[in-house]
Amino acid sequence: MPSLLQAFDELPVSKNTAQGLSVFRAVPVVANGPVLLAKTALGDACLLVRTVSASGGLPPPMRLENLKVQHSLTGKVHVQQGIEEGAFTLITLGSNDPALVAVFLRFAQVLTQQLPSRPKASEVATQIQGLVELLQNLRQPSTKTIQGLWAELLVMDTRLDPESWISAWHVDPMGLHDFILGESRVEVKSSSGQVRQHRFSHNQLNAPVGSSLSIASVLVERSGQGLSVFDLSERLHSRLTVSASFVLDNTISATLGLDFQKAREIRFDQDSARASLLFFPLGVVPRLNEEVSDRISDIAYSVRLLDSDGQQDPVFA
Repeated sequence: MPSLLQAFDELPVSKNTAQGLSVFRAVPVVANGPVLLAKTALGDACLLVRTVSASGGLPPPMRLENLKVQHSLTGKVHVQQGIEEGAFTLITLGSNDPALVAVFLRFAQVLTQQLPSRPKASEVATQIQGLVELLQNLRQPSTKTIQGLWAELLVMDTRLDPESWISAWHVDPMGLHDFILGESRVEVKSSSGQVRQHRFSHNQLNAPVGSSLSIASVLVERSGQGLSVFDLSERLHSRLTVSASFVLDNTISATLGLDFQKAREIRFDQDSARASLLFFPLGVVPRLNEEVSDRISDIAYSVRLLDSDGQQDPVFA
C-alpha cells in the first residue's frame, strides 16, 4: 500500500487536448494487470480498467457524490512501458480526502485481484458495487460513537492475529457482541474517565449456552498528539491481506457514516489506552441473574469493573 500511495503521489495530472480528450499518464496497480492508476486534470484519483469488446449493451454510467464511472471509453494511456490503447472503464474518486484516497487505492488492489486479465465492462461494473456500497455508507447515520470504534480498533491492534478478529467483527448495529470468535465472544467497552464504568444492555451480559463472554475494558484519554480512528486502521492495514483490508474499510465506513470526516479530528492517547486494556470474564461482572419476563424490554444498567478482576491477555478459543 505505501508503494502504491507513493506511486500515486508522484503521478502527473492528466492533460486535456484541444479536442476535449484527456491524456493520462498511469501506472499499473499490479504488473501486467488490467487496472491502471492515474490522476485526472483536477488531481483526483482515478482507475482505468482495460476491457474487451463485448456483444450486447454496456452498463450505464454512474455519477455519485464521490464517484463517477464511465464505460467503454476509447483512447491511449501513457505507461512506463509505452502506450496502452483500447477501451477502458474510467472510475474517478471525486474527493481528495486522504482517508478516502487510501480506501480507493485499497479498492484498486481488490479490483485487480477479482478481475480476469481482460475483463468485460459488465464484470468491472459488478465489482464496483463494493466501492459504491462503502461510499453510500458515509451518507448514513453512525451506528456507534467514534470513541467506541477507536476502542475496538485498539483491541484488534493488540492481537497477534488481527485478521481473524476482522472476520469475527460484527457490522450489524443490533448485534449483541462486538466479536464472535468460535465459542468465544468479546464485547468492547470504553470510558473516558479513570473509572471502568460501562453501560450494558441486560442481554449483552448473557452468553448463549456453550459459549463464553469477555468484556474488554479500555480507559481512553483525548490527546491532540494521539491517534485517530484512521491512524489505528492504517496500523491494522499493514498487517492484513488485501481482502481483509477492504472488509476493515467497509466496516469503518458503515460504523462512522456521517461522522467519517469528524473522526479525523478526534484523537486518543494510544499508550495509556493499551496499558489500561483489561479483559473481564463474564463471571466477575455484576449483573442481574434472574429471569426477565419477555414482556419487559430495553433493560440497561451501568456497571463498575474493578482492575483486580481483570486480566491483560487471555487466550480466546
